[in-house]
Amino acid sequence: LDIMPKGGGGTSFFAIFDYVKELETKPKAIIILTDGYATFPKEHVREGIPVIWIINNEDITPPWGEVARIKTE
Repeated sequence: LDIMPKGGGGTSFFAIFDYVKELETKPKAIIILTDGYATFPKEHVREGIPVIWIINNEDITPPWGEVARIKTE
């Protein structure tokens, strides 16, 4: 099958942290793959959990957490 991914906005980082807040067992880390074009929550929402943002561009830099970038050509 040929898969043709398509985006169009609507990213909410808040949903990730709301979900984690409800978990009985907290994850060791949160890894978020994104283009970064969304509103970033305040750092306190991570509740001490390390966060790695994997971003596919050089335009966006999250205000907190570690960042890794995917280089596309």
